[in-house]
Amino acid sequence: MSQVFKTYLTLFLIFLGVLILIGIITADIDISNSRDYKNYVIDQMENSNLSDSVIEACKTNAKIYHYELVTKSIKDDIGKTIAVEVILKYNYSIKLVNVLIEHELRGYAR
Repeated sequence: MSQVFKTYLTLFLIFLGVLILIGIITADIDISNSRDYKNYVIDQMENSNLSDSVIEACKTNAKIYHYELVTKSIKDDIGKTIAVEVILKYNYSIKLVNVLIEHELRGYAR
């Protein structure tokens, strides 16, 4: 009887470990997707020479992907935008263990 209990307990713990690892892998994929999206946004801004319309379009698209995109323009003495600081906020979550943390990725479009 003791052997049956140990077997089921072992199977339960293995199953629980697998579920937690799946959550961690999913969170890691979300981080990778966020980094790729930040790089995509910076490329779009640089290719458009820091156009305001492209920056606003990127902000709108970020909401579709459940990101928050914050931009800060860096201007020279005559008021021309020479760089844009890009801050991409996203949620890091592992649902099984109820972890939800907001992270930020920062970069510069020049």
